[in-house]
Amino acid sequence: KMGAVSRNRCEKPFLLSFASFFRYGGELISAQRHGNVTTNLENKAAFFLKPVSFYIIRSGGTYGVTLKIGFIGTGGIANGHLRNLAKIEGVEVIAFCDVQRERAEEAARQWPDARAYANVKDMLDDRPLDAVYICLPPMAHGEAELEVIERGIPFLVEKPIGLDMELPQRILQRIREKKLMNAVGFQWRYHPAVQKAAELLKECEFGMALGYWMGSMPKTPWWRVQSAS
Repeated sequence: KMGAVSRNRCEKPFLLSFASFFRYGGELISAQRHGNVTTNLENKAAFFLKPVSFYIIRSGGTYGVTLKIGFIGTGGIANGHLRNLAKIEGVEVIAFCDVQRERAEEAARQWPDARAYANVKDMLDDRPLDAVYICLPPMAHGEAELEVIERGIPFLVEKPIGLDMELPQRILQRIREKKLMNAVGFQWRYHPAVQKAAELLKECEFGMALGYWMGSMPKTPWWRVQSAS
């Protein structure tokens, strides 16, 4: 899709990206809601959460910690995350929720201890989770995020996170009030080409930046519907 930016510098990301939320530089990051430990990841993105202890889980093991993960939404983008999580030791995906329950059941069959749900509250009531992936289309955001936030569960949410600015700002406010670790899947911000572009433009004022979608069009039907995307 195409967009334009007027006289702005590249913004410093205020949410921790997917790349550094769970797997930055080959490391897996897990957040427990206690302690006060900082890491060099703060140079990559600003945390909303300061009182947090991080377990750095390398390929050699998890130091006895196993992350229990839940998914809200089991469409195409969720499958990409699941393939990556399957390669990491010390991670168990134990819950899947989708309005099409049969899709949640299909995803759950790929993980030994996973259960399927059609309702977010039912999933969160039934399974103790360390983190949640929210992989919903733009028009479906809001209820899931706010429910996860109220329960104090760290989460990653896939973009776009809303149809306008009102809902993301409301979610952001609750995150700040809860001091909750979270992320939006803006992994491209940390791609070397993007970092280089940001460096080149850092001291430059510019009137307009044009962006183009290069590649095949996503097959999801909402992509082509303005009111849904």
